[in-house]
Amino acid sequence: MDTLSLKLDLIQWLTELDDKNTLLKLYALKKEKEGFVSSSHKKLLDERIKFFKENPEELLDWEIEKERIEEGL
Repeated sequence: MDTLSLKLDLIQWLTELDDKNTLLKLYALKKEKEGFVSSSHKKLLDERIKFFKENPEELLDWEIEKERIEEGL
């Protein structure tokens, strides 16, 4: 069976499927295959990584900032 035939068969099967557990499993598989980061978030992360590579002086040290936050509480 070629790829297109598989897709069409699955689409037809999905439209008739009423088993919520199976649908949830398929949805989880879909999310896993898509990755946990959307393309818009990935783009934003890539931009930030690039910025901090080009501007390392802008980085904040987590331990220092954590102490500063805790002092303010």
